Amino acid sequence: MKFHLNPLGMESCKEYILHTLRINNAPTDILSEPAFKAVYNISRGVLRIIGNLMIKTLSYGASCKKQRLSEEDVFEASKEL
Repeated sequence: MKFHLNPLGMESCKEYILHTLRINNAPTDILSEPAFKAVYNISRGVLRIIGNLMIKTLSYGASCKKQRLSEEDVFEASKEL
């Protein structure tokens, strides 16, 4: 059985990320607004890429002991994709 999920739009991408953060008891204010846009632009709304990019971005932020992640942090993490 095959499934095809269409890419998310910008607002749906942000809501997906916020939902994922909430169910994992993570702070929902960890990403700046430009960071959300960077995740969307890099992933083009593809769920698998959003998930992988967020894992890399959150790991990067943790290793740098950051309280809030910026657009630059997302771009830096995306180099590891």
